[in-house]
Amino acid sequence: MRIKGAGVTQEVVDTIHEKWKTMEIVRLKVEGAPALNMKRMHEILERKTGGLVIWRSGTSISLYRGVSYEVPSVHLNKQIYKRNEMSTYSSPLVSDKTEDPSDLVPHKDVAPPQTNFETATEEHKNTEPLPEIKYEDEVDKLLEGLGPRYADWPGCDPLPVDADLLPGIVPGYQPPFRVLPYGVRSSLGLKEATSLRRLARVLPPHFALGRSRQLQGLAVAMTKLWEKSSIAKIALKRGVQLTTSERMAEDLKEKVLKEVEILRHANLVRKLEKNLAFAERKLLKAEQALSKVEDYLKPADRQADPESITDEERFMFRKLGLRMKTFLLLGRHGVFDGTIENMHLHWKYRELVKIIMKAKKFDQVKKVVIALEAESGGVFVFLDKISEGYAIIVYRGKDYERPSTIRPKNLLTKRRALA
Repeated sequence: MRIKGAGVTQEVVDTIHEKWKTMEIVRLKVEGAPALNMKRMHEILERKTGGLVIWRSGTSISLYRGVSYEVPSVHLNKQIYKRNEMSTYSSPLVSDKTEDPSDLVPHKDVAPPQTNFETATEEHKNTEPLPEIKYEDEVDKLLEGLGPRYADWPGCDPLPVDADLLPGIVPGYQPPFRVLPYGVRSSLGLKEATSLRRLARVLPPHFALGRSRQLQGLAVAMTKLWEKSSIAKIALKRGVQLTTSERMAEDLKEKVLKEVEILRHANLVRKLEKNLAFAERKLLKAEQALSKVEDYLKPADRQADPESITDEERFMFRKLGLRMKTFLLLGRHGVFDGTIENMHLHWKYRELVKIIMKAKKFDQVKKVVIALEAESGGVFVFLDKISEGYAIIVYRGKDYERPSTIRPKNLLTKRRALA
C-alpha cells in the first residue's frame, strides 16, 4: 500500500483497518513530501490508526495492528452499549432515594451538625485543586463556529479549519476598516514582527488552505478569530491538486516579477546615471588638462628659415655632427623644457648640437624632430641611424641670438614629463 503526497488521510486509515481484518501486519510505502520526515510519519500512523510500527527500511514501513485489536465499528458499538448501560443503572438509584420523603426530614431529637458540615465544605473548597487547562482545548474553543475541520490534518490536535470548504465569495464583503491612533504606524516594526514570528512558530495552525483564489470566506473567518486572538496561522495542504507551493507561487509570480523588474530597471538606471555623471566629470577634467597641454605645446614665435643653409653646408654639418663627441641624450619621455635649455647651452660654444634618441619606431623620432626644431628655433640638418639609436643634428642658424629665457614655459617640466 502506498502513502502519497497527501499524507495519512482518512481514506488511508480506512484502508489500513480493512486490511487488518484479514491480516495482522500491513506493509506501507511512503512517497513524496511525507517521506522526508519518517519519524513524524511513524507518530502520525500510530496516532491515527492505533497500530505500532515494528519495522522500517528507508521509506517502507510495517504496521502491526496489536494483540487486542478490534474493528472500529465493533469498538464503537461497545462504547454505545456501555453508555446506555450506565444510564439504566443510574435511573433506579435516583428513584430509590426519592421514595421515602420522611427520610429527608430530620428528627426533632437529632440536631444536624451544620457548623461542622459548613467548615468541612469550606476546607474542601480551599483544598480543591484548580481544574487543569489544556492549551489544545483553548485553541479548539477558538476555532468553534469558524467552519468545518480538516479531518486529514497530519499534525497533532486540535484539527484546523478547512479553508477550502469556506465560501469563496461572500455577498457584500468588504475588507475590515482599521483606525489607528495618532503616531502609530500601519506596519509592524522589525522587533514586533520577530517576536510575533517566534510566538506563532509554536502555535498549531488555525486554518488549512489548499487554494489561492476566492478567499473571502477565509477572510471573514480570520476577522472573527482576530476578535479573540491576535495571530491567525494558516498551513498549506500537501499533495492536493493545484495547491503545491509552486502552483500558489505562480499566481503571485507575475506581480513579484513585475516588481522585481521595476526595481531592477530602477537600479540599472540609477547605476547608469551615476556612471554617466562620473564620466562627465572625468571628461571635464580631461578637457581642462588638454587645454593646458595645448597652451604648452604652442611653438615659439621665432623660427629659422630652412632654406638658410645650402646642400653643401648640410653635407658638411652632417659630417661634423656625427664626429662630435659631446651630445644630448633624449629619453622615452620626449621633449621637455630642460631639453631646449641644454640645446641653447650647447649653442653658446658651438653651432651644432648632436642629440641621440633611443626609440623603436621612426614615427616617434619624427615627431621629436619637429618639436625640437619648432621649440628651439634652430634648423634641422640630418637624422641618421647609429648603433646607439637615432642621431639628430640641429644647426643654431646664421643669425642666432640667445633668447632671454632659454627654458620655454609652454613645455612640461622634467618632473611632469617623468611622472
